[in-house]
Amino acid sequence: MGSCSKIATKVKGNNDMTPTVYNLYSGDRFSFFGKHSFNRALQGLLQCLLDAGESVTQRDKSSKFPYLITEDNTGELCIGGLTISYGTDSKGWTAALKYFLNKLQWLVAFISKNVETSSNFHL
Repeated sequence: MGSCSKIATKVKGNNDMTPTVYNLYSGDRFSFFGKHSFNRALQGLLQCLLDAGESVTQRDKSSKFPYLITEDNTGELCIGGLTISYGTDSKGWTAALKYFLNKLQWLVAFISKNVETSSNFHL
């Protein structure tokens, strides 16, 4: 969707099969909730990266992802110990996104290297 990308996530514990859609872009519109929707979208995107990384490490136990993705005490995902939520700490947020891109690059390289060895490699 170009510069208006979205991500759909399912809420944990919700039996409703309808996903919630969040914007993966931040508009200039004022909101009482700040960047809540954007931050939820970033959390969903980080969850996708975590799931893909776990799929790779299940397939190849010797592979090691750079920058661990963990859950902090508030239940938010962090990468390399830094929150990916926008608006908390600009230097920390920039570093977290750098870690995210580095991990994504590692994942793409791993899949590119191993796609020829197994035609049924799926994430």
